[in-house]
Amino acid sequence: MFFAIAVLFLIKTVYAQNSGNEYFVITAIDEKRWAAYDDFIKNNKNKLSEKADSIYKFALIEYQNKQFLKTRELCELAIEYNPDLAKPHILIGKAYASSGNICEPTNRNIKGEILWVAFDEWEKAISKGDDEGKAAKLMGRYKTYLPDEADFKSCFGRGRLSTIDQGDAYFVKCWINRETTIRLKKE
Repeated sequence: MFFAIAVLFLIKTVYAQNSGNEYFVITAIDEKRWAAYDDFIKNNKNKLSEKADSIYKFALIEYQNKQFLKTRELCELAIEYNPDLAKPHILIGKAYASSGNICEPTNRNIKGEILWVAFDEWEKAISKGDDEGKAAKLMGRYKTYLPDEADFKSCFGRGRLSTIDQGDAYFVKCWINRETTIRLKKE
């Protein structure tokens, strides 16, 4: 029994590494679920706003499964179908904020970086009319985790990064691969 479980884990891990996604293990169950999403998206004839809502619900499932890359992909698709939606931006921000241990568990820099991109998404949600105020609440909760100036200088104040400062553009790597704006905790 143990041998069978070990082989299954090895197969899943090898598959995830070969899929081009080094941050999330992808199983056959994930693949089947995603194929069902694709089938729905291709064949559903509902109004675009209804389709966007359904796709957002798929994104929620992926977020719960910690498949953050798929979460973002589905949220961005929901936004394409209904550009006025705020909630996909909130969910993308939550996926980013949940990625600290996935991206660099030993790198304290990444936690500030992922919050910068999360704040970008939450600001988009606010600009689209986040009626429930979820984005503002998340920003209020996470702003305490932004680096202060001293932490920022100790992490980013060396070498080629020594000239960057609050408000500058910065590219966040890992699975996120997005440009953002550096933000520091306000004293």
